[in-house]
Amino acid sequence: MLPSKYQWSLKAQQKGNTIVNQILNNRGIDKPNDIDKFLNPSKKHLYDPYLLIDIEKSVNRILTARNNQEHITIYGDYDVDGVTSTSILYMFLSENDFDVDYYIPNRHTEGYGLNNEAILKISDQSKLIITVDTGIAAVDEITYANTLNVDVIVTDHHECQDKLPPAFSIVNPKRPECTYPCEVLAGVGVVFKLIHALAIKEGIEEQIWKYLDIVALGTVADIVPLTDENRVLTYLGFVQMEQTEHVGLNALLNLVSNKEITAGLIGYQIGPRINAAGRLSDAKIGVRLLISKDTDEVHDLAKQLDEENTKRKQTQRQIGEEVEKYIAKNINLDETKLIIAVGDGWHHGVVGIVASRIISKYYKPTIILRLEDGMYVGSARSIEGFNIFEAIHAQKQYLTRHGGHEMAAGLSLEESQLQNFIEAIQKYSKDKLTQEILTPSLDIDARVNIANININLYNELQVLEPLGANNPTPLIQVSGMVQSAKAIGADKATLKLVIQKNYSILSCIGFGMGHLANYLSEGEPISLVGEISKNEWNGNENLQFQICDIRSPFDIEVSSYYYKFLFDNIPNPIVCEPPQGEFRQILLEREFFELAKSQKKDLKFMQTFHKMCYNNHDKCQKIFVKDEAKESGYLIFETEEDFFQLQKMIATYNECKKIYKFLLNCNENTQNIHYILQHICVENLTEYKFLQCLKIFKELSLIDYEITNETLIYKLQTSTKTSLENSNQYQHLQQFQANINLRIKEKN
Repeated sequence: MLPSKYQWSLKAQQKGNTIVNQILNNRGIDKPNDIDKFLNPSKKHLYDPYLLIDIEKSVNRILTARNNQEHITIYGDYDVDGVTSTSILYMFLSENDFDVDYYIPNRHTEGYGLNNEAILKISDQSKLIITVDTGIAAVDEITYANTLNVDVIVTDHHECQDKLPPAFSIVNPKRPECTYPCEVLAGVGVVFKLIHALAIKEGIEEQIWKYLDIVALGTVADIVPLTDENRVLTYLGFVQMEQTEHVGLNALLNLVSNKEITAGLIGYQIGPRINAAGRLSDAKIGVRLLISKDTDEVHDLAKQLDEENTKRKQTQRQIGEEVEKYIAKNINLDETKLIIAVGDGWHHGVVGIVASRIISKYYKPTIILRLEDGMYVGSARSIEGFNIFEAIHAQKQYLTRHGGHEMAAGLSLEESQLQNFIEAIQKYSKDKLTQEILTPSLDIDARVNIANININLYNELQVLEPLGANNPTPLIQVSGMVQSAKAIGADKATLKLVIQKNYSILSCIGFGMGHLANYLSEGEPISLVGEISKNEWNGNENLQFQICDIRSPFDIEVSSYYYKFLFDNIPNPIVCEPPQGEFRQILLEREFFELAKSQKKDLKFMQTFHKMCYNNHDKCQKIFVKDEAKESGYLIFETEEDFFQLQKMIATYNECKKIYKFLLNCNENTQNIHYILQHICVENLTEYKFLQCLKIFKELSLIDYEITNETLIYKLQTSTKTSLENSNQYQHLQQFQANINLRIKEKN
C-alpha cells in the first residue's frame, strides 16, 4: 500500500453540472444571488459599514478631532495586516485634512500591541488614538490611556476576551453583540469599513476605492476566509492592483514577478517581504513603502524589504533546525498531540512561521516559546478543528498576556509558570484532539478523467479566483497506470510522474515527494489528488498536475491494511475449539472489504472487530482460528471462498524460496515493502505472507531486519546451508495448513 498521508473525502458529484457549479454547490454557494455575488463581485455586494457596532460613534469622534484641530495617532501592528491597515487609514486621513501620524511598536523591544510607555509618549501630542489590527485585549493599557485623557478608538478583528477594554469605541465584527453579516474581516477590512463610513458621512465615497488593492494585500496575507465580503474586497482589490496608483506596491510587484495577480502571488511573494521588516527590523519600512509617492524612495525601500526577506529565510531555517532537534530529543511524537518547543534566544520574529512549518510536517498544533528576560514569549499555530486561542485562553491563569484567533495566537508567561502551563494545555488538548482531527483530510472537489484535463478546464476554473482560506484551489482526483516515476532536483526531493489511461497521459509533479519514486512501478495502478496548474518555462506554457497525495486503488489499500492488521493480531494461527459465549470476531478479508466499501471512510477509523455470539449448532458448521498465544480474536472459516484467504496467508516452500532469492539479488538492503510486493513473482502475495517469510528467514539466521514506516531495512547473514524445515515458524504454519485441510475434509 502506498503511504498516503491524508484521509480522502470526495464531495458529492451531481450529474449534468459543470465542474464550477459542482464546486460552488459543494461549498454551499447554491442560491442564484450567492452564485452571482461569488462569480461577479462588485461594490454593490459590500455591506453597509454602519451595521458595525460603534462605527457611527467612531466616525463622529474622528470628525470632531479634525474640527477641533486635534492630533490623531494611528497605533498599528507589525504584520502585513497591521501595516496595510495603518497605511490606508493614514493616507485617507492625511488626504482629507486630518492632523495625523502613525506609531508601530518595535517587535523586539516593545512586543505586541499597546504598551503604557508608548501611550505616554503619544499623549504628549495626541488626545485620540485609533488602533488598527490590535487593541481588543488591551484592557490595562487603555485604562491607563484614559487616565491621561486620551480617547482610544479600537478597530480590531481578533477574538474578544472575557472583558472588553474601556475604550471610547470598539469596532470589531467579533463583538458578541455585533450582528454585522461578515465577522471574519481582516484588520485591514475593518479599517476599510471605518474609512467607508467616514467617506459616506463626508460625501466623498469615490475617493476610497483606490485603497482596495492594499486592502486585498492585507486580507490575503492574514489568511482570513476569502468568502463573502472578503472575497468582494479581494476581487476588486486585485482588479485595482493591475493598475495601482500606489508606486510602492507597484515596485514590490515588479520586484517579484510579472505574472497575473493571484492570491498565491500575494500570499507567498508580496506578503512575506512586507512581513520581513516587522519580523527582523522595523515595520514602518512597509508603511513608508505603501504611502510614498516618490519612485526613487520606493525602489530603495522595496530592495530593502527584499534583503530583509532573505535574512528572514536564513533565520527561519536555523531556528527550524533547532526546533527539530528539540522535538527529536524531548518529545514523543507517538504520544504527544500538541507540540510545545521551548528555547532560548530564538528570534521572536520568525517563531510563528517555524510553528507553521512544524505543523506542515507533523500535523499537530504547535506552540513555540522563547525565554527572554525571565519571560517565555511565543506564537502558536493550529490545525483544522482545534481552536488554539480557546486552548490557550483556558490556561489564562498561568499567562501574563495572550490573544489571537482560532488558527493562530500569541502568548507570554513568567518562567516559573512554564511547567504548569505545559501540563494544563497538554491535558486540555488530550481530550479535545481526537484521532480524526489529527488526521489531515483532503476535501476532493471532483473526480476527472485525465483525458479531460486540458487548458479549457484550467481556464474554466479560473473564475474561482481569488483562491485562499475557505475557498481553496480545487482538488481533483485522477487515476491511471504509472508510465514513469523518478526523483528529480539537486536533492532528489521532487517526484516527476507520468500516468497513462487508455490513450491519454498526464504529467505530474510532487514537491517533497521524491522518495515515492522508490514505491512506484511501471504499470502500477494508482490514484492521485492534486491541483491543475500552469507551468511556464522558457516562454512555454504547459499544464501539469501538482500532486497533494497518492494512493493505491481502494481494493489494494483495503487488502494491505487488512493483512498488516491480521499479522499484528494472529501471527501464530492455530485451529481451535469454538469459543464459549460472546467473543470477538476478526472479519475475513471479503467481509472487511464489504464493510470498508459500505462505510466509505478512512480505514484507520474502521473497527475491524465484531462482537459475536453463536449458538452451538452454528458453531459446529464453522472452523475457528485464533493466535496461539494472544487473545486477540477469532477468524471464522466456513465456505470455499473463505478458505481461499489461506492462500494469501501461508507461503509454500517454493514461494519462500522466491522471496528469499529476491532479497538476495537486490542491489540495496533498504526496500519499500509496497515495492517488494509489486515485484516478487509470487501469486497471492500479501503483507501477512511476506512478514511470515521474514520471520522464518530471521529464525534461520538468513537475514536480520527491521521495519520502519513501511520500509524494510535488512542485512543478509553469512550462514551455513539450512532448510526451511529447520524453522519452527515454518513448521507451525505448515501444520496449521494441514489442520485446516483435515477440518475441511471432516466438514465435507
